Amino acid sequence: MTEPFQVMPPLTAEEYAALRADIAEHGVIVPVVVDEAGVILDGHHRAQVCAELGVDFPTVVRAGLDDAGKRSTARALNMARRHLTRTQRRQIIADEIRADTEASDRAIGRRLGVDHKTVASVRRELRGDDMITDRTLADALGAFRTAVEQLVETGELPHPDDMFAPARAAIAAAENVDREQAVAALTEVMRLGQQAVNLAAEVKIRAQRDLGEAIEKVKAGLGERTRSQITELMRKPGAAAALAEACNMELRYRRRQGVTS
Repeated sequence: MTEPFQVMPPLTAEEYAALRADIAEHGVIVPVVVDEAGVILDGHHRAQVCAELGVDFPTVVRAGLDDAGKRSTARALNMARRHLTRTQRRQIIADEIRADTEASDRAIGRRLGVDHKTVASVRRELRGDDMITDRTLADALGAFRTAVEQLVETGELPHPDDMFAPARAAIAAAENVDREQAVAALTEVMRLGQQAVNLAAEVKIRAQRDLGEAIEKVKAGLGERTRSQITELMRKPGAAAALAEACNMELRYRRRQGVTS
């Protein structure tokens, strides 16, 4: 059974037979959720059983959703009602993260009715963060992620020192770990920093121009600045400095390892 908003795998033969017997005896207790056009968002198996039995079923309409919103609704309803294994639950969370990469762990947790720490754990698996075993680096990266999540949640930019001190700490810690951990951490620092800058631009808090200029300089090959020059750069407020240093660090690390872009 292929449906556009069927986010779960088919029931096993045993599960389907049990559902069919229950509906035959009691009818459909939980309404099938549909959009304004009657397309099923949740309850595909219930609807199929009712078609086989020739009986009607109650429906509830969820209107005004785009396709992404319909899939998110389907995931949330399945998380709330269906008996899922740990692997299945984490797969639904992973699908929601992939569908909305800008949403915070807390936002996704609220949608799916799960703890934001569980969402964070799944996100780490998707990013490969679990490979970061260095405690100093993991703590610094976690602190920066928390700061960016607070920005996402509130729409207010913290003081630059509070916002990017954890980013600077993560960048510094990355110099003392193996290459795989360093690359994973620096990639995440840059992703989080870009997310923060994008939101800051949306709420008209931080100018995007400085960031663009800083990244263009790095792209032009100015990644080999001396530590004193980088320190001077970091005295500038805002995301541009943090991201420029992240780019610098990655370029220097790649050159030390003989890796070209």
